[in-house]
Amino acid sequence: LVSIHTSPFSVVSLPEETLGCSALSVSAAPDGSLWVGTDGAGLYHHSAQGWKNYGVNEGLTNVYIPSVAVGTDGAVWASNFWWGSPYHLEEGHFSRPDGIESDANPAYALLPLEAGEMLVGNRGKYVGMVVGITFAALLIGQ
Repeated sequence: LVSIHTSPFSVVSLPEETLGCSALSVSAAPDGSLWVGTDGAGLYHHSAQGWKNYGVNEGLTNVYIPSVAVGTDGAVWASNFWWGSPYHLEEGHFSRPDGIESDANPAYALLPLEAGEMLVGNRGKYVGMVVGITFAALLIGQ
């Protein structure tokens, strides 16, 4: 990962256990920490304390995380490639918001809006909206 604010830039290396995986998504939190979604090593959080990994044991259904987003309120959301995402982090554990079934389309893109709101790009013709921790699908196109 490379951070470019002004010259010179700084580089933050992912932990060794991510060797062979790529960073698919990055989101900066209001506290200055970074969240990084990978293609096989799960979700990583980098803070002053170092790296922390989130995976299946923390509620994600797999370790392929194409999108991670942190809202203006500091809420952390992660998607995965398979079913039933996005997931919301609460007290160290990820869970699905109300309205998302375990067989729901995967979420490929997350875009935080105002505090407590998130747009979710899904497979097919749907864009979802999360308000608080409730999800509603919006049909786009025909």
